[in-house]
Amino acid sequence: MTPRFKNRDGSLTAYAFACGYIQRASLGDVDLQLYKDGCWHVRAFDSERTLLWDCFGSLSKARKRFDAAKREFKSR
Repeated sequence: MTPRFKNRDGSLTAYAFACGYIQRASLGDVDLQLYKDGCWHVRAFDSERTLLWDCFGSLSKARKRFDAAKREFKSR
């Protein structure tokens, strides 16, 4: 069986994150990241500062925050 790196919706699988992949979104001048480094990180930053950095114990909670942050920073 070949490992899957992406889900049907295009998001990265837990396996992909375990391999070191980072899910990214560019929203104008804001970059958004979802990655795993012990815990699940959702981080947003621009060229000057970090705007958001939340940590979660589960991927599902991190995905919800990532999606909410995409909507939040897209509307800026």
